Amino acid sequence: MRKDQQSIDIGFGRRELIAAAGCSALLATSPAAARTAQQTNVVATLALLVEREYPDVATARELAVMLRANLRTGKYRSLRREQLAHRLTADMRELARDKHLKVEFDPHDAKLRTPALPRPVTTPYETPKTPSPNARAVFGPQGYGIIKAELLEGNIGVLQVDTFAPLYDLLRARIASAMDILSDSYALILDLRKNGGGTSDSPAYLPSYFFDRDPFVLNRLVWRNLPPEVIQTTRDIIGRTYGERRPLIVATSGSTFSAAEAVAYSLQSTKRATIVGQRTRGGANPGDYFSIGDGFVAFCPQGRAIDGVTGGNWEGTGVIPDVAAEPAVILNIAHRVAATQALAQATEPDAIDLLRNAIASGPYPAGV
Repeated sequence: MRKDQQSIDIGFGRRELIAAAGCSALLATSPAAARTAQQTNVVATLALLVEREYPDVATARELAVMLRANLRTGKYRSLRREQLAHRLTADMRELARDKHLKVEFDPHDAKLRTPALPRPVTTPYETPKTPSPNARAVFGPQGYGIIKAELLEGNIGVLQVDTFAPLYDLLRARIASAMDILSDSYALILDLRKNGGGTSDSPAYLPSYFFDRDPFVLNRLVWRNLPPEVIQTTRDIIGRTYGERRPLIVATSGSTFSAAEAVAYSLQSTKRATIVGQRTRGGANPGDYFSIGDGFVAFCPQGRAIDGVTGGNWEGTGVIPDVAAEPAVILNIAHRVAATQALAQATEPDAIDLLRNAIASGPYPAGV
């Protein structure tokens, strides 16, 4: 879960990086020396970033100390760029046990990201009504996350969401179209098995379709350097709501992460949904990507999520399924659970027969 292209305030330290850059110019007498100087700047920038932004202050200091110590001892000296990114990621995750921490070498993406230094001006982020050309290039081929809306045997709906894109107007329209297809189903499966996260606004908007009650807090995001943010449901949605009477199943896997976990956790903690599948990856610390120089980008957590019901979150533990299932049969089991719960509510003979047949036959062979 991240703040999409949010400018982040990361504090003092510009002088240190300018000094390092000056040293780089003196050292760059050969390609090898130039690479060493660039690596020094990248690691020094990363250390400053996590020291000032990582939500747990003590861990932030430990991360910075570790990175600087590794730099001094030459741990990263002989590594190629991709190897350096992998090593930095592994070192930070080993210390902090936070799967959101990540470094990648991606010169194209680095040009689109907020520089970690110098200290940018912090401004509240609001999703624009329409995506930028860059956002359209990223989210457009993914259908802005809405991959599929269809009806399975027994009139059981499936909504597959593979990412939580920013809540552009066109995403609202896509969600409304999908929910219109599924609005008369007897039960619904929200398929988040391939969803690795996204922004924080659409994960609050989509669950709003599954409640009849007045808006309420799903979770709070407590930022280290920004005011707290309340994530809550809304009645300002387009099209038909699904309501909270019919069964809702959330399908999860070991790849379900971040904002997708927030949705699953909230729907479980409010007792609105049954979770079917695998324990999720366990990342509840939201943040953003930053450019840290020489084509490298780093994802740095900057806050933590607090559930509105439990007061806890899924960091490190993941979302625990109510019904465990192996990857090959998650959707099969989710369909059976949905049909069984719908049958318990059914009163019309035709619906009862339809659901009984669905439970007996199942729509998916093993291995799907």
